[in-house]
Amino acid sequence: MNEPPLPVPEQIADVKDASGGTFQSRRRAHGIAAIAAFALIVILVVSIAVPVSNNRKKSSTVSLEKGTFDGSTIGGGLDTTTTPSSSPTKIRVPSASPSASPSASPTQAPTDSASPSSGPSAQPSAFPSGKPSSTPSSVPTASPSSTPTSSPTSINDVICVPPEAPTFALTNDNVFLWESANVFLDKPIALEKFGVQLKQELDGNLILCCGTDGECKGKLWETGFHGPETEYITTMQNDGNFVTRNRATNQVVWTAFHAGTGGQYYFAAYDAVQQRLVVYKGSVQNPSIHWATYSYSQTHPPTPPLPPQASPSVSPAPAASNLMVLAHYYPWYIRGDWSRHGYPTEPLLGKYGTDSPITSEIHNEWGQRAGVDAWVISWAGVDSMVEEHFSWGMLNARNIDKMKIMMMYAVDSVDTADFNDPYQLEKLIFNMKVIRDSYFHHPSYLYVNDRPVVGIYLTRKWENFNSGMLDKVKEALGYDVLFIADEPYYSRQRNTKDARNGVRDGKPVFETYMTYNMYTDPYVQQGETAEEFMMREALPIYEHWSKETVFFPNVIPAYEDFRPQNPHLPGDTAGFRAQLETFSCLPRPDWYVEGSYPDMIFVTSWNEWWEGTQIEPDEKNEYGFGFIDELADFKKKGPICKQ
Repeated sequence: MNEPPLPVPEQIADVKDASGGTFQSRRRAHGIAAIAAFALIVILVVSIAVPVSNNRKKSSTVSLEKGTFDGSTIGGGLDTTTTPSSSPTKIRVPSASPSASPSASPTQAPTDSASPSSGPSAQPSAFPSGKPSSTPSSVPTASPSSTPTSSPTSINDVICVPPEAPTFALTNDNVFLWESANVFLDKPIALEKFGVQLKQELDGNLILCCGTDGECKGKLWETGFHGPETEYITTMQNDGNFVTRNRATNQVVWTAFHAGTGGQYYFAAYDAVQQRLVVYKGSVQNPSIHWATYSYSQTHPPTPPLPPQASPSVSPAPAASNLMVLAHYYPWYIRGDWSRHGYPTEPLLGKYGTDSPITSEIHNEWGQRAGVDAWVISWAGVDSMVEEHFSWGMLNARNIDKMKIMMMYAVDSVDTADFNDPYQLEKLIFNMKVIRDSYFHHPSYLYVNDRPVVGIYLTRKWENFNSGMLDKVKEALGYDVLFIADEPYYSRQRNTKDARNGVRDGKPVFETYMTYNMYTDPYVQQGETAEEFMMREALPIYEHWSKETVFFPNVIPAYEDFRPQNPHLPGDTAGFRAQLETFSCLPRPDWYVEGSYPDMIFVTSWNEWWEGTQIEPDEKNEYGFGFIDELADFKKKGPICKQ
């Protein structure tokens, strides 16, 4: 309930003027004494009202020392210096940013006070002991307790100017910015034809919204950064990246993390059909998408119930051993739109959307039936569909407490990262803090020996990385994270001593290792199965790494890639079971202490339909529940290891 406004001198004067007739009628009876008494009351009221009003104004405009994020489409999150509310379902980017001079790199990622350049190279002596029993006021937590509203601005079904055609056609009319252009405070860039504008807010937030006069009639997208009120500027750089700076300090406060390569021309345009901002490279006549915000329909998806499906009664597969089964889970599917690739078949659930809690609840139910202990989520950054869908779907599933979740860091995984460049370590720390603040305090996050577990995809592409840098990451996070590196592969990666981040001077760079997928088309022989390929090519590498390091293998039921140039590896339940049995009995190093780590095996995958490695039931009933029931039986009986 709002309090009534406090009186101000002008309001009191109006009351006095309006009461003039009353005073006039009583003047003879009360005389000068009445007038003097009223004047005294006025003086007293004014003396009280003005300071109180001023104090209220001051308390509502106190500047924050750090920016905050509100959980919007790109760059959202909560400031770790504030007390979190119970309402957010997702928390993202840490608010602090690095000091920057006018000559600072424009793509430098914000970091907080635990800068990698200042952190100690030695292993920190103390980390939080185990999973927090309650959320400290300094670290916000993601709460899956309620389904997200349809819009972070509580504006539903936003339509600026309806598109003229059902398909999008790029013209000069759609272009907001050419490279090296800026969005200034109080100078929104509007596209009159579409009734939409890009607006720079006083607190640093950049907004795509309906309207052309600087007033937002409906918000389509925003960066979500909220800092002290001052003058900010957002620049579209000549590498296609968006960067917001504080103009007074030139400090980077937000970046889209989409720096492209040189020799390209970039521009930003509005897609009126999907109501999103798109950065293109090339020309208007011959463009290709560099990056894009989510379409309004994707960020505000309808979640109608799925058609009723016959779901067998489910009970968790009992475990005969301490073996943990972790399955790679992909929340990147859009309901009804599975047209991006050709699939040999479709899921039993149909063309589902992974942003639906209903889909996630069914997957959790089936995962329990299969004996899966945790879902492994390939986390590609704060601006990825995976992050959005996982937060809206899986984290809002009513049975999420029945499964564990583990993040696998996969930012810029296709590129080689040279850690001689300090920016690479800064970016790693920045994104790991996002994972920490978003998920470590979730009740279902996977902890091993009181340590949060994070996988890192394709560390074999990391150059000039060392264990001292890993210690700096842990120091910055304040957690003794158990990192599992995806390092073993072919070529030089076969051998621990030759691998980029294997064993150096007798000590592994990473504490533990894993493989995501050992498939590579040059080594596939015509007509062979997934089991035959894995036993011939992967097993010798697994055995070597298992003798030298703490290594966790993966299995694949099949490999039927949508890309025609990649030969298929068909599979069946017997071959799947053979991999599970063999790879669960790998040797351990001589120095290994039993019980130091759980035995783990990774399944690639639960639902990677693009590459055809899924064990999720399909609609054609090609294998039905065969793979998950085979996994359940294996989990129940445990591996049979030969002495």
